[in-house]
Amino acid sequence: MKKKSFGLSFYIMFFTFALLVEIYSYLEWRKDTISIIGTSIVFLIALYLFIDSVKYEIEKKKKEYYEMIDDQYRKLNVLVDERVKEAKEEVMHRQKSSVEVLLKAQRNFTEAIIQNNKKK
Repeated sequence: MKKKSFGLSFYIMFFTFALLVEIYSYLEWRKDTISIIGTSIVFLIALYLFIDSVKYEIEKKKKEYYEMIDDQYRKLNVLVDERVKEAKEEVMHRQKSSVEVLLKAQRNFTEAIIQNNKKK
């Protein structure tokens, strides 16, 4: 969407002013239909611009919100990847340690059997 040159506050003031002019023209010039039609057209244009600026602001806030969510998702994803990597390293270290313990126990058992056989 194209960036607006006027802010939302300008359109709010323009809409309010157009509404007041519409009410005034209706109360003062009831029989002058051209003035009432003209102010009604200006009021409808102001209403359209006001609604359009509100929609633009909502879309802008939505976009900022989704960008923030995406950024948080990326940060969380990196954090989870780091934790998974650390967990894998810890598991590998424990497996290596347990294999070393088993090999040591097997070596001791084998040495004990060999020494037992030498005694006989």
